Amino acid sequence: MMIQEHINTAREFLDGSDRGFATRDVLQGSEKLWGACSHAVTAVCQERGWKYGSHRQIIDAAVQLAAEMGIDAAGVLTARGFHANFYHGFLEDFEVEYGRPVVRSFVERILGLR
Repeated sequence: MMIQEHINTAREFLDGSDRGFATRDVLQGSEKLWGACSHAVTAVCQERGWKYGSHRQIIDAAVQLAAEMGIDAAGVLTARGFHANFYHGFLEDFEVEYGRPVVRSFVERILGLR
């Protein structure tokens, strides 16, 4: 995938996440949030020539971007929790409601770097 494709996918996944949660498909909504974050960070990594081939590299790059931008890295850490929720379904309703805007804001800020 090219940079613009990752950006488009990140945006599509944000919308897909909203649809998933609206239909109470929490598992798909959760995974789409992680996917949006991962694709947004991947786009920046490609642009900058950073490594992004593993889960760990995506997290590290996102934390580095957050530090550069002077924002909290909670967005990517919360997204990682949603990724795990897709497999294990452990998040409580209040955690989902709290975490969704945190991840969305982080992704939108990352995409705004462009």
